[in-house]
Amino acid sequence: MLESNCTYSEISQKVGASTATISRVRRFLRGGAGGYRLVMERMRQRDPVLNRERRELGGEDHGQ
Repeated sequence: MLESNCTYSEISQKVGASTATISRVRRFLRGGAGGYRLVMERMRQRDPVLNRERRELGGEDHGQ
């Protein structure tokens, strides 16, 4: 959802995380050591629903 430019409020309502947590995750996705991105890619590879939801939100599908 962050990669699809959803607002923090939209993400917060959908996933139940605070906007502060979402902000922190975004910061680590952009400038961290790559751990969050690695976990997300592994989750996408194992769960076809995540791939479908990402495509529906307009994001690219790098897992396949």
